[in-house]
Amino acid sequence: DGGVPAHVAAIIGRARARGKLGRCSLHRRGRILPRVSQPEIVEVRARDGVRLHTELWRPSGAPTFVVVIVHGGAEHVGRYARLAAELNAIGGLVLGPDHRGAGRSGGAPGHVESFEQYADDLLLVMREHAAKLDAASQPDALPWFLWGHSMGGLITLGDRKSV
Repeated sequence: DGGVPAHVAAIIGRARARGKLGRCSLHRRGRILPRVSQPEIVEVRARDGVRLHTELWRPSGAPTFVVVIVHGGAEHVGRYARLAAELNAIGGLVLGPDHRGAGRSGGAPGHVESFEQYADDLLLVMREHAAKLDAASQPDALPWFLWGHSMGGLITLGDRKSV
């Protein structure tokens, strides 16, 4: 798995051993894509009262890792449903917010007081979800990964306080 971090390679290895990796499009040759399920919708209120829409996709069994999707500018987390299904197929619990002013979240479209507000919202969403998950899915029990695309990547590099 050249270039893949050891902890990610270990998760992929366990998925292959359980025969689950073949059910996702990570290896598309002659394989069927996983079915995309409807996410659980969770609303979180930001400190200033803005409603943040979040989506949560659960794997069929106990999760072995958690991925927080942080979408790019001018899009929404629902665009990542296929990725969430692929990660669910190998044991991942996947969640992500629509940024304030984007998708189904409240707030003025495309406006924040400062860019750090995105990082603050993300940290709040992660903490809210962590508080609602069982002990076996907490950040100290499972590996949690941030998956940031474009502007979402910049947000993940923002204020990196712990969950």
